[in-house]
Amino acid sequence: MIAALLAVLSPAAPGHMRAQVGSLVDLVQRSERILVGRPQPTGRAESGDSKYTVRVDVTLLGEASSESFEIVSRASFEPGVRQVFFLARTSPTLAGGGGTPAPQPRWHSLQKPGSVYPAATPDDGAYRAVVQAARAAADQPDDKAIAALRAALIPALQAKAESLRYHATLDLLATIHREHPLTPEERERLATVVHAPAFDAQLRPLLEPHLAARPR
Repeated sequence: MIAALLAVLSPAAPGHMRAQVGSLVDLVQRSERILVGRPQPTGRAESGDSKYTVRVDVTLLGEASSESFEIVSRASFEPGVRQVFFLARTSPTLAGGGGTPAPQPRWHSLQKPGSVYPAATPDDGAYRAVVQAARAAADQPDDKAIAALRAALIPALQAKAESLRYHATLDLLATIHREHPLTPEERERLATVVHAPAFDAQLRPLLEPHLAARPR
């Protein structure tokens, strides 16, 4: 996973922060519903995608529900494992073609194959903060959007889930460039996280260069 992160990193262009954010913030901004739940496979849709029944534990975005419901997904989810689902409504074209559409789940996952977000209960708060910041950032000027995202992403670097730490690093790095360097307060918060003994040794070299940067 770290090698993949190194392969896709590139400097973010000034004025184009939203186009440079990583996959987590992008997923949040495209989702109509985000929830934490446990999936069980139920078969295949006509499209060939997998169908799952998801038992909802926590709703992070959209209509709250404690019931189980069905989704279709290109990504594969490990049965029974608590994880985050990023969902959009199923359109008529996804539901079937020609004549009367075949009955299909109302929701489909926006996650690509291999894109999974395990969620231990202690990580719920970090996911919730990222969801709230990413949704708010879509309607804010870049400087305020970046500040809000960083405030949520820096704590997420300490999450138990590796995928959350990985994508929080990707998204945080995407917000840092010449016109929007880290503020002194952000550098201090980030340094506390990065220099903690338990922090990922492989992620530390990616973030340490920004701790010494100063606004130009």
